[in-house]
Amino acid sequence: MLFEGKFEAVAPTECVRCLEPFDLQLNTEFDEVFAYNSGTFTESGLYVPEDGNIDLSPVIREYLLVESPIKPICTPDCQGLCIECGENLNLSTCEHQARITLDNA
Repeated sequence: MLFEGKFEAVAPTECVRCLEPFDLQLNTEFDEVFAYNSGTFTESGLYVPEDGNIDLSPVIREYLLVESPIKPICTPDCQGLCIECGENLNLSTCEHQARITLDNA
């Protein structure tokens, strides 16, 4: 049996730059072949149980985990934290960043 799936999920996570929580949108599409008995070979090794009910949650979880970034970032232009004081640079500019800006000018 061929199963074709398209799934979306929202995963609460934390930005690796600013450490703020945000919702990460995940999307995946996949095809899996399920065999009706253990004598039939499939690449995935998935079989239809005797009762005919297939639990797709482990398969879906696996595909969504593959789509999850290793280093999630809340926005592409996230400024992160100040390396001196830890201030979130997306929300305000600290005295260290002002000094760095003046030194580079």
